[in-house]
Amino acid sequence: MRSIKIKILLVSLTTILMASAILGVSSYQANTLVLEREAEASLELLALESAEKLSLMMQLQLKGLEELAARERVRSMDWSRQVDALLPELERQGFLALAVVNSDGIAHYIDGYTLPLGDRPYIQQALAGQSTVSEVLVSRVTGEPVVMLATPIETFDTSPAALIARMDGAWLTDLVNQIEYRDSGVACLINYQGTILAHRQHPEWALTLATLDTIREESPHLEGFASFISQTLQSQQPGIGNYADESTQIHMGFAPVAGTDWMLYVGATHTSIMAGIAAFHELFFTTLLLVMLGGLLASLLLARHFSHPIIELERLFTQATAGDLTVRATPHTRDEIGRAGHTFNVMMDRLADLTYYDPVTGLANQRVLHQDFRELTETFKDEDTIPLLPLLLVAADNFKRINERFGYREGNQLLRMAGHRLQIYSGDHCRLYRGQSDEFILICHSFQGLAEAEEAARFLLQKLQEPYELASEKVSLTFSAGLATFPLQGETLDELLKNAGFAKNMAKEKGSGRLQVFDIAIQQQVLSSRILEEEMSLALDRKEFLLEYQPLVDLKTGNIHTVEALVRWQHPERGRLAPDLFIPAAENTGLINRLGKWALLEACRQNRQWMDQGLRPVVMAVNISARQFESPDFVSNVRQALNESGLPPALLELEVTESAVIQQVEENILRLQHLRSMGIRISLDDFGTGYSSLSYVVRLPIDTLKIDRSFVSILTSSRQAHTVVSTIISMGHSLGLTLVAEGIETLQQLAMVQEASCQLGQGYHFSPPLPASKMEMLLRQGTLKPKLS
Repeated sequence: MRSIKIKILLVSLTTILMASAILGVSSYQANTLVLEREAEASLELLALESAEKLSLMMQLQLKGLEELAARERVRSMDWSRQVDALLPELERQGFLALAVVNSDGIAHYIDGYTLPLGDRPYIQQALAGQSTVSEVLVSRVTGEPVVMLATPIETFDTSPAALIARMDGAWLTDLVNQIEYRDSGVACLINYQGTILAHRQHPEWALTLATLDTIREESPHLEGFASFISQTLQSQQPGIGNYADESTQIHMGFAPVAGTDWMLYVGATHTSIMAGIAAFHELFFTTLLLVMLGGLLASLLLARHFSHPIIELERLFTQATAGDLTVRATPHTRDEIGRAGHTFNVMMDRLADLTYYDPVTGLANQRVLHQDFRELTETFKDEDTIPLLPLLLVAADNFKRINERFGYREGNQLLRMAGHRLQIYSGDHCRLYRGQSDEFILICHSFQGLAEAEEAARFLLQKLQEPYELASEKVSLTFSAGLATFPLQGETLDELLKNAGFAKNMAKEKGSGRLQVFDIAIQQQVLSSRILEEEMSLALDRKEFLLEYQPLVDLKTGNIHTVEALVRWQHPERGRLAPDLFIPAAENTGLINRLGKWALLEACRQNRQWMDQGLRPVVMAVNISARQFESPDFVSNVRQALNESGLPPALLELEVTESAVIQQVEENILRLQHLRSMGIRISLDDFGTGYSSLSYVVRLPIDTLKIDRSFVSILTSSRQAHTVVSTIISMGHSLGLTLVAEGIETLQQLAMVQEASCQLGQGYHFSPPLPASKMEMLLRQGTLKPKLS
């Protein structure tokens, strides 16, 4: 069979047969559902028509009675005349009995007996002027079920009277028995109180006026019937429904009988409804079975005929999925399966391109990089001296701005242009690959040394940073690069890529457009910092942090005016760590807020303890980092520290740096004012090294200005430093601020700041930072006046 179309035709034929079978089943189910719905609709219509017929018959009977009541002889209330008028009508209209009821509710039957019926609701309604039909009652005369008709008599003297007629209750059963649905069915008449008035299958229920409750008690297997009737009686509206009997399902239509409180039910069993298609069942399923067997046989024969080439293609796909991109199909036919084999080969060629080459730039990807690196390093095994093999990792700076401004399509175009430049200017001695995201990787050879490789890398960065033509605009973009060499800075490709990536990240941190050669010392320093970051959280929990204290001395009296709290980390392996080693790590991780909160509380607690020991009160100065100061919880943390420690706010001074308050100036000024309103002193630390201007300092709500140690340390050797310090002190005095000279280490420096009228001094000349116990001894001493000379 040369054409697969014939094969598909046969498969389609089998599919059609199967589909026909499925369609047949679906059609059968749909027809069954339609038949059920049509039957239920017919039952509801039959119930409506029968209820209407019953109501009409009742109305006709009631109308005949009303005509009798309107006759003059009946209205005269003359008994003999009434008997003469009513007796002929008794048999003609089919009544069992006729009676005239006077205003006292006494019924005088024309056959001669009387009954007191004033308690009957239908009598009361008739005497009140309303024609009515009673419930099915047990006659007080015969003891059998009857239905009473009653209508008012308009007497000549306007006294209340009524004419009543007794009808045999059996006629309701006769009427119900006449209701048939397809020569069979279920029919019954039930009032809203659940009394059986007539029932085709159970006439004895009508004779005894059985109720639904009685049926439930005496015939538990009819619970479904009783529950269905109870639910539908509540609505007093026509409708359809069904319930499960012992052996089948019953479909019911029901409708209220107008003018009464009766509901008429007409139903049929599911079996009787479906009897018309029972024969079709057997024929249909027999045919369906034969069709399915034929389709199955045809499918098996066809599968054996043309499954082999498809199985072969499936085997090739499995190999390709496992990673073998060299597999190719060998088509043996010219039909569509043969052409599918050819398409598979084209697909594998395209897949190989996508696997080994970047779809955006067309450059070889990292899979090829690994293969090439393996081949290059294999060639070095037999050489006595392994040559230098630089790996350069180049990445765009802030490339996301290009995508945000021009979109991803133009961003990809720029990457293609950058890759093209690298191909042109890297020459034959470098192989170029596409890295992750906006990265390019170059492996170069034939360089005499690292300096030559650096020079080539800087040349490539220079060319990359020339403007690009993008969307009819000149666009500038800088690139940074990291350089690592084999084998000195990595003996495997993964190690080289990691180290070059580290160098590239360091270059980016220094600024855009930079080259960084991998330096293991820098890497160890960074890794050490990151290890510290990881250890800090545990250190806080283990209480490895502690405070040391350094006095600020009154330069006139020598008294200790203020004590500055300084955080130290007692590392279990590295010993005592200074703040400049761990504070940056704390700020990077966000732990600075937790550390600062602890330091603030501990410093306040210690100062309060010294006060409670009877020592002269001193101000406690606590350094506040920029991140801690900007925290929304900072003010509440300060208040909490004062409340928990019991330290008076006037004995707490918060030291903030210029960089902490320069951002969001207005908001920070309000925060400082809030703190001062609490009675807390504010000190501006490291003044002169940051952004402060005279107008800026004037606006800040501060108490103290601390002159940075960088100026004090060169006072004796720099006239300019002396001038700056003198100017700062004069300005501070004019603003009413307290001046502190930091970093005083010699008598010469002390003399110069004293000469400039600086109030307070701090530094190793007076005391290094001390633990709390030694600081307590210094406070008990009370003065460092000998240090002033």
